[in-house]
Amino acid sequence: MTLCTPIVINGDLMINSLKSIIIFAIKYFPGALGINCRRYYYSRKLKACGSNLVINENIIIKVSKNISIGDNFYMGPGGLIDGCEEIIIGDNVLIGMNVQILSSNHNYDRLDIPISLQGLTKKRVYIGNDVWIGTGAIILAGVQIGDGCVIGAGSIVTKSIDSCSVAVGNPARVIKSRLSN
Repeated sequence: MTLCTPIVINGDLMINSLKSIIIFAIKYFPGALGINCRRYYYSRKLKACGSNLVINENIIIKVSKNISIGDNFYMGPGGLIDGCEEIIIGDNVLIGMNVQILSSNHNYDRLDIPISLQGLTKKRVYIGNDVWIGTGAIILAGVQIGDGCVIGAGSIVTKSIDSCSVAVGNPARVIKSRLSN
């Protein structure tokens, strides 16, 4: 075989390989070009997508058909949105880096069945308008975060948070209202 001999690859394998390379490039390409590519890609993959979507690199979005995102959305690098169940994110939402939003949890109640075989409990997640979720926070299945909330960095939100609340900690608890300023 010489250097100019073409290599024949199964057509489906080649298409799948090219598709994987393109998706990898979209998800991980840095800077403004990467953000614009992700904006275009996710505006077509999500259930609903508003304008001015900014999704930074190295973000995993699973089951995008269950995820709706409003206008003026920003998500820092390294996060996860797992849409096993419906996830609704409102307008003007800021999400820091390495934030996880989960709509499912493993079942573990039965001792006679391995946890890995017990399935998942799926619950809707709602994040209101004008919300800021700090770096490294985790939002668990079934949580509703009201309009105007601030979730502190590293917080684990296990229960719903009323509008205009500031919540921090593990588990997250409300430490003040933004209305009292």
